[in-house]
Amino acid sequence: MGKIAVNKIKLFGFLAAFLAPEVELELPSEFDKATILTALSNRFPHQKSDFVKCNVAVNQVYIFDEVVKRDEVQEIAIIPPVSGG
Repeated sequence: MGKIAVNKIKLFGFLAAFLAPEVELELPSEFDKATILTALSNRFPHQKSDFVKCNVAVNQVYIFDEVVKRDEVQEIAIIPPVSGG
């Protein structure tokens, strides 16, 4: 399985403010939440402790342990925890 460039990894909250609203990331043809967060942590090591707390949505649906096929992906979003009052 070769790697495929993913053009749109959308970041939200403080991650978008600190890094960028979108980043490019290479992922294998099949991946899960851990694969995405590990790849982001490797690319942005100073944010590693933040990425481990994030949720991942693929095509506007949160993913957890399920494996996603790259050719079925239209959008990937990284959503950090938020707090409010």
